Amino acid sequence: MLIYTIIALCYCLCYCWGFNLTQHRSCAQPRMSATKLMQQASRSSAASDSTRRTIRILCLHGKGGNGKTFVSKALAPLRRLLDRRLEHMNMEDEISFQWDFLTAPFEIPSSKIINEDDKGFSWWSMPPGVRSFNALEYEGFSQSENLVMNSIYVNDKCKYDIILGHSQGAILTAALLSLHEKLLNGSTSPSGFIFNGAAWANPYNDSMQGLTGLENEKRFKDKSPKMLFIMGKADDINPIDSATRVSNALNDAGFDVTIVEHDGGHSVPYKNDEDSVRALGEVADWIMSIKEN
Repeated sequence: MLIYTIIALCYCLCYCWGFNLTQHRSCAQPRMSATKLMQQASRSSAASDSTRRTIRILCLHGKGGNGKTFVSKALAPLRRLLDRRLEHMNMEDEISFQWDFLTAPFEIPSSKIINEDDKGFSWWSMPPGVRSFNALEYEGFSQSENLVMNSIYVNDKCKYDIILGHSQGAILTAALLSLHEKLLNGSTSPSGFIFNGAAWANPYNDSMQGLTGLENEKRFKDKSPKMLFIMGKADDINPIDSATRVSNALNDAGFDVTIVEHDGGHSVPYKNDEDSVRALGEVADWIMSIKEN
């Protein structure tokens, strides 16, 4: 009888021991799987981050505006269109856009300011009645020049893919191109420049005209930046022929120049009419092409 009791007791102990071992194995296994999953997810995330291309765009507003309002309002239709393009093409995980801006250093006094977003600034000052395309001097230009160049280049490395200038910001961009060769050399320059409502930077006439020289054309190689000009046929701020003069100078220098004309005025196309939609679509196409550079 005692023997049977001992056998039964051993049987119970073995059963319990086996049950516990099974329980231990079943708990340990999920932990190992979770760890592996986390490692795989981490590797996948790192791979995704490493392959995603961010197109960085520096925006320079026009006279009387400021960087924040220019990007949030004037460029809103273009930004939305580009985001829709990425979504439609299922490329949100491959490409993203970073819209940075600068605000010009010289505030324009106004009694109509309600909040900070209403403040207007200029990149330089001129006498009353004088326009940028016929001025003899841009007072304060060097301060704006340093601000923009120091923003584009950090430790001598170009930080941006595209520089987008509007009105006075476009004139500033054109002047800087004529003064700083590294902005035009493909190895040290942004991939592209966008000029909306541009005009000839008259105080820098000599350097602007120097862009057309054959000597310049030989210095720059195939990887030199692309140029996009947006011109409104009804632009009554900066005459379209002045913008054409800038585009011709860059074209004669051998750069890849694209012109998008529209029936509108001085602003970046924003309306819903057929012509504005077509023009904005062409601008978006050009920006998307920069991703391939």
